[in-house]
Amino acid sequence: MLSVPLLLIPFNQKANIISCAVLGAYAVIIPIDHYIGSNLKYIIVNIIRRATSLEFKSAIIAPPYQLRDLILTLVWAGLVGMGYVVQWQQQLGKPPFPPPPWQVRGERFRRNRFPQTTATERTPLLIDARIPWSSTGDDNVFDSPPSTSNWQSFLRKLQPSAPANPMINHPQTA
Repeated sequence: MLSVPLLLIPFNQKANIISCAVLGAYAVIIPIDHYIGSNLKYIIVNIIRRATSLEFKSAIIAPPYQLRDLILTLVWAGLVGMGYVVQWQQQLGKPPFPPPPWQVRGERFRRNRFPQTTATERTPLLIDARIPWSSTGDDNVFDSPPSTSNWQSFLRKLQPSAPANPMINHPQTA
């Protein structure tokens, strides 16, 4: 029993594609089989009956293989072939199976937490350090960087400005 899985281990991606193509094509064929009255449905029905009924194991079920069954079998084989080719083309150049979600999340966390930067002599030692905003005349050494100055100018726009003449529009003077 273990020899077949051991022989298929090197071909696990192809075996996965083939099994998905066979089962997917069978899922397409079964509704058609039901409506035209052929006998391909007995592939699954007999397995279920043998598993659920104790006396069914001695029953011999051999329905006749008719023209309808032959046509559905050919359509099934065609769908399996098309499904295999489409899935194989989609998997070209990709790893055999996607990495598990925990590995993807861990890699994303490491990439965000420890970004890969190339440091030179000109790279500041404290990249995220912000200089407080202040203005001391014409010298712009103490001006804050553009990222914080934009934020501070936005906050200044939100503050209500005082009227030019305090006597105009003041509620106590009216």
